[in-house]
Amino acid sequence: MGVSLKLRVTLIQLGCGLFFTALSAGTLGVLSRNREFSDLHDRAAAELFHISGKVGALIEETMRDIDLLSSVPAVLDRDDAGFTSFIGADERTFSYRQGPAELGIVALFAAYRASHPGVSAVYMGRENGTFVRSHPRTSPTDYDPRLRPWYMAALASPDRTVVTEPYASVTNDDINIGVVRALTDGTGAPFGVLGIDLTLSSLSSYLAGSVSLDDSSLLLVDGTGKVLANSDGTYLFRPLDESGLPFSAVANAFGLGYFSAPYRGTRSVVFVHPVSVAGWYSVLRVAERSVMARVIKTALEVILISSGAIALLVLVNAAALGALVLRPVASLEREVARIAGAADWKLRVPGVAGTPELESLSRAFNKALDAVEEYSDGRDRALQELELSHQGLERKVAERTASLLEAKERAEQADRVKSAFMATMSHELRTPLNSILGFTGIIAQKLAGPLNAEQEKQIGMVQGSARHLLSLINDVLDISKIEAGQLNVSIERVDCAESVLQAMDLVRPAAEAKGLSLTGELPDGLPHALADRRRLGQILLNLLSNAVKFTEHGVVRVSARASGGAVLIEVADTGIGIREADREKLFKPFSQVDDGTARKYEGTGLGLSICKRLAELMGGGIELDSRFGKGTTVTVRFPATDGGQP
Repeated sequence: MGVSLKLRVTLIQLGCGLFFTALSAGTLGVLSRNREFSDLHDRAAAELFHISGKVGALIEETMRDIDLLSSVPAVLDRDDAGFTSFIGADERTFSYRQGPAELGIVALFAAYRASHPGVSAVYMGRENGTFVRSHPRTSPTDYDPRLRPWYMAALASPDRTVVTEPYASVTNDDINIGVVRALTDGTGAPFGVLGIDLTLSSLSSYLAGSVSLDDSSLLLVDGTGKVLANSDGTYLFRPLDESGLPFSAVANAFGLGYFSAPYRGTRSVVFVHPVSVAGWYSVLRVAERSVMARVIKTALEVILISSGAIALLVLVNAAALGALVLRPVASLEREVARIAGAADWKLRVPGVAGTPELESLSRAFNKALDAVEEYSDGRDRALQELELSHQGLERKVAERTASLLEAKERAEQADRVKSAFMATMSHELRTPLNSILGFTGIIAQKLAGPLNAEQEKQIGMVQGSARHLLSLINDVLDISKIEAGQLNVSIERVDCAESVLQAMDLVRPAAEAKGLSLTGELPDGLPHALADRRRLGQILLNLLSNAVKFTEHGVVRVSARASGGAVLIEVADTGIGIREADREKLFKPFSQVDDGTARKYEGTGLGLSICKRLAELMGGGIELDSRFGKGTTVTVRFPATDGGQP
């Protein structure tokens, strides 16, 4: 039972509605995604600018503070003989013995540390190895400040404040970043170093309070790719690449907006901003899923609203369709069924109330009934005429069949006459020719008596003509058998190299008589061919004879090789070559390039045609490549034995 029109229209409307809903949701999703990422970019840029500024300001403030502390008279006092020294100290026996001057400096350092939460320590080392610190060391072990990275970094640039590379703390597992300055006398000679340490843990805590975006983290990375601080507390002082974010992308990202990369297995959007004071990078990482969640929510809202509107539209259209189309169409259908059941083409459909289109349809149906009535009358007349025509056609078919049978009998008789003629030709022409060749051979061998030079010459001409004529007769008989499908081949394993050498021996006298070089290139291990040994030799002899005949000077070369389960034998010469326009007729029987009564080269034009037919009968083929005036190469192909083994 077919699907009703109402259901079809409803389904089409639903399909169109769903398509446009999906299209709208997809378009809105793309726009929403672009808007979300644009907003995220703006927020991230502002946040990174703020964070980079705060970190830069923190470092700049610390650098200014170190400059101020380095100008305090107590710090600049050269009398440091009584300061604490940890050189050679044993934590089990060590005890602090600080004088008033050192205690004053310690109080100054401690007050600064207490008022700056991000500072882990304020300290001073002297050239005599003493070390003054804002608070006691956790473990008073052997310690020489002159060997520490911060001390050496300050002495390397004694005229300015330096931010050190991150370095490991001696007394805990934290990583320190030092802001240090060398203390110098009036001559510029250093006598100590003043420093303030910022730890990575304190920086991470500082950053954790600065992140405002959902599912995100904020990192500080130095110029070598190490994580200096991280709001989620991971990968501290480890290569950024271990988290999945490539540092090379971070170093090249500033000014390019943002890029996407994995972070701890989560696909994230990454924003970068430089911290110019220290040569670091502030990196904001936001998970893509948090962005896409908002995009998906927007798309779902659009889909729900659109689906409701489409459902309402479909209901309204279904009601209108029933009233305006379906009920009038049902009435028209009943009238049509009544007329068809009665098979009375003189009946007509009454007018159908409804849309103008349906009224036009009822009028068109009545016109169709007029045509059917006229056709019915004409059909009866045509059937009568067809019956008369059918009787005449049967008579013509019988006459034509008799004519064809007579023509078939004549063709079969002609074929029998042709076969008889070929048999007669084979016997009547070959018998005397063989006798001529036999008797001239006896005479040429001087068995019947001596011959003078002229007689030997004449006898040789008679033998050559007889052999040529016998070859022509054999060619005519071969092509006749091939065309009649009566030429049988005996397939066996044939040594191609042996057949090539035999054919070369037969044509070598003719080649030497013309001063031609006849060469062969036969590789070791050449596979045997699956072919008729005699017919393969016939093909090779024909191709070599043609090459010698059409070459006046130069080389005739024969080569063989295995390729793709076949044996390929090439016969190449440096003869007259063949024009492009003449190549099509080379393989046709009785066709020659050198046509006309004054042609230079003898032959029937059957040689290449026979070679092609024979090669195809043995499952092979033949191809020709030639350049006029340069020479010709003929390649004949035969199937090789299994596995290509000889």
